[in-house]
Amino acid sequence: MEKIMVSAACGVMNSLLRKLATLLEKEYMLLKDVKHNIIFLRDELTSMNLLLLKLSDIEDLDMQVKEWRNKVRELAYDIEDCIDNFMGNDRPNASLVRKTVGKIKKLWLRHDVGKQIQELRTRVVEESARRYRYKLDDSTSRPPVVEIDHRLKALYVETSKLEGIESPVEQIIQWLTRNGKQDQELNIMAIVGFGGLGKTTLAMQVYSKLKDKFDCTAFVSVSRGPSIKKILIDLLKDVGAAIDTTDDEMRLINKLREYLMKRRYFVVIDDLWDVSAWSFIKCAFYQNNCGSRIIVTTRKIDVAKACCFSSGDHIYEMQPLSVADSERLFFKRIFGSEERCPSHLKEASIKILRKCGGLPLAIITISSLLASKDLTLDQWNRVANSIGSTLENNPDIEVMRKILSISYFDLPHYLKTCLLYISIFPEDHTINKKSLIIRWITEGFVQEGYGQNAHDIGETYFNELINRRLIQPWYIDHDSGNVVTCRVHDMILDLIITRSVEENFVTLLNSQELTSSSQNKIRRLSIQCGDGEPPALVLEGSLVLSHVRSVTVFGHVKQLPSLSDMKALRMLDLEGCKELENHNLENIERLIQLKYLNLRETEITELPKQVVKLQCLDTLDIRNTGVSELPSAIIQLRQLARLFIDLDTRLPNGIGKMQNLEELTHVNACMYHMNFLKELALLSKLRELEISWDREGWDRDGTQVDKVSYEGILIRSFHILARHNLHSLTLHIMDEQGFHLHTWHPAPCAFRRLHFNMKLGKISVVPPWMGSLVNLKELSFRINRMTQDSLDILGDIPALRSLALHLEKRPKTKWWEDRSPEDWLRTQKGFESLNAFRFICDYWMGLIFEAGSMPKLEILDIEVPSADYFVTEKLGFDFGVNNLYCLNKVAFRFSHRGCSEEHEVAIRKAISRHRNRPALEIIRKRFFTGYD
Repeated sequence: MEKIMVSAACGVMNSLLRKLATLLEKEYMLLKDVKHNIIFLRDELTSMNLLLLKLSDIEDLDMQVKEWRNKVRELAYDIEDCIDNFMGNDRPNASLVRKTVGKIKKLWLRHDVGKQIQELRTRVVEESARRYRYKLDDSTSRPPVVEIDHRLKALYVETSKLEGIESPVEQIIQWLTRNGKQDQELNIMAIVGFGGLGKTTLAMQVYSKLKDKFDCTAFVSVSRGPSIKKILIDLLKDVGAAIDTTDDEMRLINKLREYLMKRRYFVVIDDLWDVSAWSFIKCAFYQNNCGSRIIVTTRKIDVAKACCFSSGDHIYEMQPLSVADSERLFFKRIFGSEERCPSHLKEASIKILRKCGGLPLAIITISSLLASKDLTLDQWNRVANSIGSTLENNPDIEVMRKILSISYFDLPHYLKTCLLYISIFPEDHTINKKSLIIRWITEGFVQEGYGQNAHDIGETYFNELINRRLIQPWYIDHDSGNVVTCRVHDMILDLIITRSVEENFVTLLNSQELTSSSQNKIRRLSIQCGDGEPPALVLEGSLVLSHVRSVTVFGHVKQLPSLSDMKALRMLDLEGCKELENHNLENIERLIQLKYLNLRETEITELPKQVVKLQCLDTLDIRNTGVSELPSAIIQLRQLARLFIDLDTRLPNGIGKMQNLEELTHVNACMYHMNFLKELALLSKLRELEISWDREGWDRDGTQVDKVSYEGILIRSFHILARHNLHSLTLHIMDEQGFHLHTWHPAPCAFRRLHFNMKLGKISVVPPWMGSLVNLKELSFRINRMTQDSLDILGDIPALRSLALHLEKRPKTKWWEDRSPEDWLRTQKGFESLNAFRFICDYWMGLIFEAGSMPKLEILDIEVPSADYFVTEKLGFDFGVNNLYCLNKVAFRFSHRGCSEEHEVAIRKAISRHRNRPALEIIRKRFFTGYD
């Protein structure tokens, strides 16, 4: 993994060390005093950096070590601020060395500069001396304290004290026993979910009910950093086999296999964290066709998938408790029943339960705490308002924190940083994935490397956090199956806020308090106003923001901190601040380090001309503002990599000079002269482009437009861009005559995402060149008529993972006439990589999935006016869905009256016969609209 420049563990140390190394290039050989100081700083800070990395892996540091760690990180920030102020920060059009030689020679002679550098060096010397005086390096070699396994309570909890577990237990038992049928193959079920959801409890309840039906059983806990030998010995003990602790792993595996060879066994592997550990453990299980079963519990979806490798295996995803079950569990533990809860505590109880978010561990922990409190509203409100970082020291609370913290400490350094950064967002805030990744990149948490761009690596990080269940998918795009937005469980958010504040990573400012020590300099500030006035500290101007690097404002504010005070600012996010106006951007040109400016959904109507002075700016978002035209000087922002504008916002001439652009959204091609379309081809770094074909924009300057020439130039620009870096194209077609895709020659084989959003026009046929798009992963479009040949062309796209088809034009015959299944489309070949398929049809056109088709399909989404489309006298409701072996999610969308109760029963019965028991959603829409 490429070394990241900024992290929670080391602050900006890596970024600083790179800048110090740059200053040691040959052009500085004559600056002997400067070189001596830089070498000293580089060497000392490199050593400190290594220790910071080691310390970040230790869960419980003593106060002395924490204090030293925090001071060193703050020192690195101050040194980098000093360097950036003197020399500029990655200015374009000159190398860092050439542009700073003159400044260094002059500035180092100035008394105030020399004094400041000397003070920073003195601080480095002091921290280095303190490190060795107190033997802080010894902290990394101390053995960890052995603690009681926090899952013991889950293993021995009484069934009568559980709520909401009966249905999951019954579902898992039904699957394991196949409703009483004898399935002789070895089958594995993985139970996956984040810490505190009750995976161990659920597995133990199933184990207790079924163990008497097997010849031998075992329940073994694994946890992080497992000893494979210990696990194998525990398995041998539980099943009743003879053991010899002197045996090596291979001998133990052979003994276990030999013992299980002719026995029907039932094994639970609890809390498995590592795929590599499973690769050893699974070798011990003999596949003897005796009807054996294995349950694995894990917090990681990749581990669950590795365990469930055969078609008969199954993944069960734990869900939070329902509101009703949460209330029953909460009130039963405190009062014995819900009816006995005093009426004056009901509202506070609901507030507490909302923060617990259906997490059994949190509900049990908080209810145990409240059971020892007085039944006063003030006492309960105090607990409700302090859930998380400021909860009192209580043994049960500490146990909950430790259980949740395990997932955090299992993260690699780069993911810890990305997760802690989410503490910037308010509780219950919906976080846009793409915006989050861009913020990570701007902050320096994500670096390009190993042939991947920073955005792709950032998306990998995001998916890892999803897979570990530390963030939760919120909105999933119907067409692609991709996560668009996410949320964080309140308990996880409280955990990361606690750690973030402790490490001065993020400072939160709301109407109640400032979550930061007065001794710490503010580096990243999150102002959370709700819909009211900004916090008093903002209005009073009492915040010291000279060192702040990131400011994010949530809510409606009329007043911001003075921009001229924030000289170190790199990121300014004002999205959704409805009360902001043009005058709030006064002095923005003083933010010479600014990289990220988000004004989306504000009342800004004009960008100041001084924005051209922001030569470090790489992201500008002015969508949903009143800005109708960008200043002509915007093309001088040569570092700008991401530009997000509205469809009717006009760009200046000369866009071809913005050579660093990687993402451009949203351009109306028909608003501009042909030269503009030609200049698009000059943007050789462009990766993502969203563009519209809207003829209403033509002839705005009084010039006659030749549609064929316009379209030809645009297509040629697409081809040139595809030969460089363009891999994602979204084309909105608002022309009834459509867009002539058949003229795209040669095929743009570099495209990975291709979305044709047909607002008016349609594609008449699938062009043959689509089958040769070997890199294409996502495709969506609307078509007049789909033939079997056209479907086969799409099936030939080898890497295609998501496909959305909208069949629109009605044939002459009515949909209810001649409904012969022989005329239906059939997925009889291809689609080898398809994971998500959305099929929308405005008229009758059935679809049959042949055996072996779409072997990796997990998500199926079908939208038709009536369920009759898929019901025939001959086949009933059977169109081959059981041939989709990996299916786990199915959605059917019908018009309001298009699905009767009989239809719904038939659909549910058909889907229930699928071996994976996929999650089913049936939606009745009042108006059938096709694409949402």
